[in-house]
Amino acid sequence: ARAFGAGLRAACPWLRDQDRIGIYGKNELNWVVAQHGVYHQNLTLVPIYDTFGEEAVRYIIEHAELSVVVVSKQNLPTLVKTVQGMEATVKTIVLFEDPDSTCPSVAPGRLSSVPALVAE
Repeated sequence: ARAFGAGLRAACPWLRDQDRIGIYGKNELNWVVAQHGVYHQNLTLVPIYDTFGEEAVRYIIEHAELSVVVVSKQNLPTLVKTVQGMEATVKTIVLFEDPDSTCPSVAPGRLSSVPALVAE
């Protein structure tokens, strides 16, 4: 968890203490790793329940001013569709797992993963 938090800070140098990080997906191991990593970096976690529709997800992202969203592979297509045109707000998308060929395309440099950030 600490390695993820440190990797997140290194990958997202604009983050300041108490900035809000979204997390969108069902609870699983990397959800908890991301949660504790965010807390170790003095950041605030904003849960986005995986049952929410696009309008609710967009509202939360805009209202909480989320520049980073950690997301499950299952919820990635909805997130990518929802944040189209919001590149100035959502700068980085972090997958719970490494991306594969089934993942929708995301602008270069905008997509990372929990395992990649742990390895940084």
